[in-house]
Amino acid sequence: MICGDNMEHSFATAQGKLKRPRLSSIELLKIIAMLLIVTFHVTQTLSVQTSAFGEPYVIDFKHATTNPQYVILAWFMSFGTQGNMIFFLCSAWFLLESKRTDYSKIVRLLCDIWVVNVIFLIVFLVGGWYPLSMTDVVKSFFPTVFALNWYLTCYILFYSVHTWLNHIIQNCSQKQLLSFNLICLTLYFGINYVDSGHFFVNKLLVCTILYCVIAYVKYYMPKYHMSIKANLIGLLIGLLGTPILICVTNLLGLRIPLLAGQLQRWCGNNSPFTLLTAVSLFNLFSRARFVNRGVNYVSSLSLLIYIIHENHLFRNYVRPDIWIWLHDRIGYGSILVADLLFALALFLCAVIAATVYKATIQKLVAAASIKLYKLLNSVFRKLTDSLLKLH
Repeated sequence: MICGDNMEHSFATAQGKLKRPRLSSIELLKIIAMLLIVTFHVTQTLSVQTSAFGEPYVIDFKHATTNPQYVILAWFMSFGTQGNMIFFLCSAWFLLESKRTDYSKIVRLLCDIWVVNVIFLIVFLVGGWYPLSMTDVVKSFFPTVFALNWYLTCYILFYSVHTWLNHIIQNCSQKQLLSFNLICLTLYFGINYVDSGHFFVNKLLVCTILYCVIAYVKYYMPKYHMSIKANLIGLLIGLLGTPILICVTNLLGLRIPLLAGQLQRWCGNNSPFTLLTAVSLFNLFSRARFVNRGVNYVSSLSLLIYIIHENHLFRNYVRPDIWIWLHDRIGYGSILVADLLFALALFLCAVIAATVYKATIQKLVAAASIKLYKLLNSVFRKLTDSLLKLH
């Protein structure tokens, strides 16, 4: 269930069968992915200028610099897409076995997202620390509509149609699936990676391509999936690709004005290096067979950690203030250390908050979500029955 498990594993195993044992190797990989995501968000805060967070606190990661710490931070900006892709691939591997879509799970997820955002809103309103706008209030009540956590919104949409994709994939020949993957990877992870904005790219389309790629690996590349050597080579190429491109772009940008502001162009969610890293890591971690209750428990909080640490009120008001506090007291001389410690502290605080929520509120939210799902399902069935009677 969503209320007692992490999002990806819950969706993947809710197919009317007994849940398979949760291998801690995959759960550990999800924790690593979440740490990458938190680090990205903490780093991203440094680059977003607002009326309250401007000079001298904002760091420009887009432009070429002689400061090596800033170049590394520019690389950190790729961690979010890397973490999201790892999460998605971990889920996709099991979703490929799905026979049906359990929409009650989506309702539970939506309820958790809504309740957490409303709790943050209440705390901020009662605390009175920041002058919230009406936009802040409205977004807190409609977090999914406004895609405040874009990955969750995108994943909900994808999960809703994944069984149809399974049907298409299963009725494709190996050659057809390979052809589709080669064409899409060339267009969206090749041409569009070098020069973004072509071929009407969007996040849902990227997820669909990733899904087909992992399907091909699962069904037609078992030797590659199990090969330690091949995946270590792939991991090495994937890990080095993005930072090398950023370093080269930075060096060229110091001399060529046209490339001076291009450091972030290699950090998109359609990076072939990010894809290769995610696939290689999943293949390597899936070989390990061990169970650890602590790892599994922290991984089960992934959904909550995600929406708690990246709540839009906390993101827009508190995180910048923490950076201001750090800058005014210790400066940015050791910005890399500060960034990593900040990310680790935020991750641990989110784990604690998620644990409290799970132990106190989540069961009530789950019970309410079941009633809401039954109501929505009844209304939808009546609507479809009425439409089917029309001729």
